[in-house]
Amino acid sequence: MIFDPISIHITDDGSLYYTRTNRQKNSEFDIRGHQDWEIRSISLQNIEDKRKFLREELSPERSEINSWLKDLNGDGSHDWRDLTV
Repeated sequence: MIFDPISIHITDDGSLYYTRTNRQKNSEFDIRGHQDWEIRSISLQNIEDKRKFLREELSPERSEINSWLKDLNGDGSHDWRDLTV
């Protein structure tokens, strides 16, 4: 019944509050296409955790595995640096 939720909070009296957003094609990619990341991503607590996670998953050494990621910076590698373009 809720479309595109990004945050849900249920109060002690049972009230439900949520925020939603439409997914943007030109911003962060949709993690639903990476089900193997979903459980690990839940534990991320801050920007540094997320940065470390993405640099591990999208390292240059994993370029061939991550060929789904466009080589936006044209360096021949599908890695986290493409997210900075």
